Amino acid sequence: MFKEHIPAFYWPASIILIDDEADFLETAKSLFFRNRPRVFSDPNAGIRFLNEHQLNVSMAKELDYNEEDNAKDYLTFLTVRSLHKKIYKAERFDEACLLIIDFDMPQGDGLSFIDQLTNERLKKILLTGVANNDQALDAFNKGTIDRYVKKMNNDYDIQLKQYAQELQANYFCDASRFLLEDLPELLQVLKDPALIKFFNEFIKTHRIKEFYLLEESGSFLMIAYDESMSILCLQSKSDQKDIIGDLRLRDDLKESDIEPIIQGQKLTTYLFTNSEKSNGNMKNYFFDCNTIEGTEINYAHIPDVDVLNLDRNRIALGEARS
Repeated sequence: MFKEHIPAFYWPASIILIDDEADFLETAKSLFFRNRPRVFSDPNAGIRFLNEHQLNVSMAKELDYNEEDNAKDYLTFLTVRSLHKKIYKAERFDEACLLIIDFDMPQGDGLSFIDQLTNERLKKILLTGVANNDQALDAFNKGTIDRYVKKMNNDYDIQLKQYAQELQANYFCDASRFLLEDLPELLQVLKDPALIKFFNEFIKTHRIKEFYLLEESGSFLMIAYDESMSILCLQSKSDQKDIIGDLRLRDDLKESDIEPIIQGQKLTTYLFTNSEKSNGNMKNYFFDCNTIEGTEINYAHIPDVDVLNLDRNRIALGEARS
């Protein structure tokens, strides 16, 4: 799923489908039902919709790069700590991340309609036939499209779904890159191939549909398809040392209390050390952890999200559009 790096946030954004074949549109709606697909048999209507409804929920608050470094760092801190509040925005599921468009349509070819798009962040897949394969290859090499799929192939639906998944992942990597570039140590961790492999397997195993970075050491709020929520804490050796240093300053802990964290048997994060709920009760927020194979990163999967003080009545978990 993720290849280059783990993004700061991800959810099943909308996929736009444009094709004059009604049968294909019905099949595609079923194929991408988790992505609130919008279908258009009229390419002019589809392109007009995309240009007039450019939602940018995925864009974190832009930082002022003219600020002093410490102010800029503080803004980055605030942005990261508020990313998970996107779960209160139902419109995030309507943000278009991918356009799938047919090449050969009565109103014109798909590439000419792609040229009319004003959303540069949108990923694009072109559906082709035998006659226009060379044009698709040329468009791919020029970067006009991100992938192309031959509709006559027997397994085109499998390939289409695979490409769509890859491009949706790329969309969110692009959307969160400017934020992660202000957190170079974390970005380096999130680029670790062994961590990416672990993260992809974790998402698949736990059926995670969306996630949000919670703090700078790499903890994520995870939301599964069954709407259950949990926290995946990731902690590097350097972050572990910083946490241990802070724990030693607490009046409610002895050196023996934090020995399991020193030994790497348990971990905690600033999500818990800064929580009022942990005052006088910090040991309850030490969690068993394991080391991710091939890395020096420890992780813990924590079902307790109460520390985030989420307003569950406001959370918009979203459902597939019929």
